[in-house]
Amino acid sequence: MKDIFFLTTSAAWRKLYHIRTDAYTAQDKSRNNTRHNIVDYLSLAPYAAESGRQQLEEIAAEDKIAACGLALYRASLLLTYKHVINKDYLRAHEECNHAITYLQEGLNLLGVTTETKQNDLTARARCFVNSLASQAELQEARKKNKIASRLFFVLGMHRSGTSALTGMLAQAGFAMPSDLMPATDANPKGYWESVGIMRLNEDFLAGMESHWTSSLPLPTGWSQSINCREWRTSLINIISESFRGAQLPTIKDPRFCTLILGLEPWLESRIIEPSFLLPIRHPLEVCNSLRKAEGIELNKALRLWIKSILLTEEMKRKRESEIIAKEKEAKELQKSRFGVDGDLFKKRQELIKPIQDKIYKALKEMATKGSYAVIFDKSSDLSMLYTNPKFDKSDAILLAMGYKKGNKGTDGKGASESGGGMPKGQMQGGDSEPGKK
Repeated sequence: MKDIFFLTTSAAWRKLYHIRTDAYTAQDKSRNNTRHNIVDYLSLAPYAAESGRQQLEEIAAEDKIAACGLALYRASLLLTYKHVINKDYLRAHEECNHAITYLQEGLNLLGVTTETKQNDLTARARCFVNSLASQAELQEARKKNKIASRLFFVLGMHRSGTSALTGMLAQAGFAMPSDLMPATDANPKGYWESVGIMRLNEDFLAGMESHWTSSLPLPTGWSQSINCREWRTSLINIISESFRGAQLPTIKDPRFCTLILGLEPWLESRIIEPSFLLPIRHPLEVCNSLRKAEGIELNKALRLWIKSILLTEEMKRKRESEIIAKEKEAKELQKSRFGVDGDLFKKRQELIKPIQDKIYKALKEMATKGSYAVIFDKSSDLSMLYTNPKFDKSDAILLAMGYKKGNKGTDGKGASESGGGMPKGQMQGGDSEPGKK
């Protein structure tokens, strides 16, 4: 549950929705109803039609103060979204800080840890606002039918067959951009990609001192920057102009292999349904083709292929963090179910206690009738099952040692607490019949 806070403050509504959907089995729902309601409530984007009132009422039944915190978070989130729509980013950041604080307080009261430093909260607020701004623009473009509800992205390394695949999609009826890049000697059948999108991506990479021929990673945090938000804004405008709301729009540019992380606010918005097509060609064939077409040497071409096809370093770190979080969550679940104080242990105690009480009652009755001082269990390590308090000689032994019951030493402490005393326990006399089982 710890990652719920980070997903919410990243505007990752799709991931939250999937967590909610995947977790809703009948068995889990009965055990963790409150936590399911939390995920339900937090998975609602600020532009969602649902209010989340029912989930909030059920959370309030568990903890009213926590529910108030989450309600305040929702109210601040809606205000943040309003400021974002009005392009008032200063007020949006201020309100977003309030929203995150309310969210953190509400989740902590419900037992969801959200340990984050204040400077991290400020950074998360910036990231949150940037994501919400891009989602607001995407929502507006959808309302005006400037962008279709489903987008198709053709990804893949340069010279790996992306143009051939996109050409086949065009013949199958998929929409192509109006500003198609003209064919060249290196690709006589055409590239099937937008000149505007290609130039935008080239400029964005250049602004980060990078290029599609560079195998170096992009700057840390680039996808959460204001520049990235502005890049998404320009991308919406170009897609709107190039496709004019056509159905099955197909967006192809190999640079998206590097830049796809920057589109995460779109992909997580649930406003559009993205689909990705990734043709895979043998890397050595790609490298030979790059050498002939672009004059790129083999080692550099291989590094480019790895960067384009495999996860970037930033994406790797993110996925590794998600795996570690899931492993920790699994261990915590195992501990809560099967640990020393887990559900299984408590259930066993609950089931065995009535039996133990009956046994003890029977032993006590038998010991009283037979005048037994002690009853041992010889089947194990000779443990005592019952001792009769009637034969407790603790006070007599203390009296023989010179300590009177109720006397206090010079230091004001009782005799049994003095340095030479011994802790009071049950010291059994031997004047009764030996114990039996």
